[in-house]
Amino acid sequence: MAERLGIFGLVKYSPDHSVFIEASGNEKTLDQFIGFCRLGCIGSQVENISLSEAIFPQNQTFEIIDETQEISVNNNI
Repeated sequence: MAERLGIFGLVKYSPDHSVFIEASGNEKTLDQFIGFCRLGCIGSQVENISLSEAIFPQNQTFEIIDETQEISVNNNI
């Protein structure tokens, strides 16, 4: 959805099932993106959303970081 809306930043999935998102875009597209996040993806359950404004480096992409995959790979070593 971030890419469709032209939002830059990252999303990080953690082993505890929490999700951290940094997103940069104009106010209208960020509001749309936040609305999407409140609904969640199919099969997900959104319990809480915490918003804060911050300044972070402008990415020109939207990166997905899945720490749950890193943990499962490390457990197999």
